Amino acid sequence: MNLFDCGNKLSVQQLDNFEKKIRQKLPADYRNFMIEHNGGTPSEDLVFDYIDVVVEQENTTDIREFYIFYDSETNNYDDIVYIYKTMTNDKIIPPEMLPIGDDSLGNPFGILLSKGNDYGKIYLMNHEIENSETGYLAMSKVADSFADFITKIYIDI
Repeated sequence: MNLFDCGNKLSVQQLDNFEKKIRQKLPADYRNFMIEHNGGTPSEDLVFDYIDVVVEQENTTDIREFYIFYDSETNNYDDIVYIYKTMTNDKIIPPEMLPIGDDSLGNPFGILLSKGNDYGKIYLMNHEIENSETGYLAMSKVADSFADFITKIYIDI
């Protein structure tokens, strides 16, 4: 996958500090991706398939961008720390969900950081529909891990 508009090179220490701040551990495959790229926009039109929990059928969406870790706190639309804080403070995602990117419709996708069997799974969150039981955005599982997610991405022809 080729990315442009990536953030500045990240250090392991910066990711360690972020993990301490959110009191969650990032999966190794996602940490490696961020150290290599620090987010960015795909240079090709990339898409992935998933089972949409809202309509209960297979659906496809694109990747507009992967969010970036900035050197200092910002309120940029692609700042992963700002987006995480905003979404958790607004209680539209649980604190153990880290948004890592979004599609061109504004639906974020993220990694579940809760301990247990769901740790590291990737979910697409529908920004227009909330789960009536939790009040959080409706979440459709996309992949069992970030590495699995990367294998499911393909070029839209």
